[in-house]
Amino acid sequence: MTDRAAASRDAALRASALRAANGRSRFSRGPRLTWLWEWAKAFPAAVLVFLVMRTFFVEAYKIPSGSMERTLLVGDFLLVNKLVYGAELPFSNRRLPGIRSPRHGDVIVFEFPVDPSKNFVKRLIGLPGDTVSMRDGQLLRNGEPLAEAYVVRTEPGVDPVTAEFRWQRSYLVKSAAAAPAVALRAVAVRAVAAPAVAAPAVAAPAVAAPAVAAQAVAAPVLVAEAVAAPVLVADGTGNSAAEGYRPSRNNWGPLVVPAHQFFVLGDNRDNSLDSRYWGFVPDSLLRGTPVFVYYSFVPDSSASLSWLTKIRWSRLGTRVR
Repeated sequence: MTDRAAASRDAALRASALRAANGRSRFSRGPRLTWLWEWAKAFPAAVLVFLVMRTFFVEAYKIPSGSMERTLLVGDFLLVNKLVYGAELPFSNRRLPGIRSPRHGDVIVFEFPVDPSKNFVKRLIGLPGDTVSMRDGQLLRNGEPLAEAYVVRTEPGVDPVTAEFRWQRSYLVKSAAAAPAVALRAVAVRAVAAPAVAAPAVAAPAVAAPAVAAQAVAAPVLVAEAVAAPVLVADGTGNSAAEGYRPSRNNWGPLVVPAHQFFVLGDNRDNSLDSRYWGFVPDSLLRGTPVFVYYSFVPDSSASLSWLTKIRWSRLGTRVR
């Protein structure tokens, strides 16, 4: 009886040890590894949802420079609505239909035309067909001055000139200042050409005839010069029109915005690399418009964890206007 009891205990112990060993098997799907298996199954779906949202709906951006202060600050993180203007289909040059077209005053995110690998954020000033210009820092659109409460001036007394503005010459329009110059030249031609017509009736001698003929031949050359004079005011033809055009940061234009392109400026007008320097933005480079600031902190090189210790709490959730 004792031997049977001992054998029974040994069998129970072996069974218990076997169950414990099976529970520790690396191939087991016991309670300890269930969460990992469930997470692994959900991960591909989560990645797919993220990619779809990022491609067609919203995308996060960080503000690296002060070109849009006060509207946007260095260290702001934005959520950008990509659906509003129509998201671009991956691996193609096609876009989905947008909710609406870009409007004056929109803050837009776009690929930098000079380097499409970079994204810029600026304010949309000129739509296709608009005439834009600036006089002593005052922005004009279609001849009307704009009231821009969002604009910041950090160097109001400085108006630098740079060679980067030369591209503007090809988009200048005829200005009132150029018209008198053309008219004066035409009057001068008529004054010189008039004696050439009247001279034959007065000057009978044969000696005078060659001189009269010479004047008559020269007159069309002067007239041709007067006809060509208006081309000196650039109208988009690419001629060397505006030899006297000297644009600066606060004085330039008027420029006509071409079809399918936009003219953009930074709100910090004295510290912004924008359309004044490198030209228009093709509509194909639009990425979207910022919706709100979801995170913001004060960049501080002296603090190792400034993104945690210098959070701008008051800016969290701020809408971009």
